[in-house]
Amino acid sequence: CKELLPQGHFIQGELQETGLPDGHFDYIRIDNALEHVPNPKKVIMECRRLLCAGGKLMIYVPHGRSLSMRLMKGNSISAWIPFHLQLFTKKSLYRLMKDAGFTDIKICGYNPTSWLPLSFMQWMNRKKPVSKYEHPAWLNVVCYPVGWIGAKLGLGKELVATGTSCVK
Repeated sequence: CKELLPQGHFIQGELQETGLPDGHFDYIRIDNALEHVPNPKKVIMECRRLLCAGGKLMIYVPHGRSLSMRLMKGNSISAWIPFHLQLFTKKSLYRLMKDAGFTDIKICGYNPTSWLPLSFMQWMNRKKPVSKYEHPAWLNVVCYPVGWIGAKLGLGKELVATGTSCVK
């Protein structure tokens, strides 16, 4: 990081151990990390503490009720067993943010273009370990409309949630 952004300030470690003051940030983004922590509520509460009043939190997580999870179960890329400690639904993610004191919560789903083809390849190779996540280009063409329809039906592979930190 220092090579790419020499003037940047970087902290490595647990969020709760940074020593940053209350209201330090206007915006926090958690991108495909919340599903890896044992206590997501603790992380969300810390984000709320670190946000100024009116600050925004944006969360990206795999959707536990996505089309691929419903059809492929543990072979979906979203499952990623044993690295994902939990998966979220719109309802559980909303409740998590609401319980942490966020307001103006919005949640939508979408499909990263490579995820459905990767899930398909993992599902097809479920009897043997997949060491490379390469797939034929035609699979993108086939999966794109399926992913688009899935997202429109609320079954996208990823959930994106935003919320506003209320006045403390």
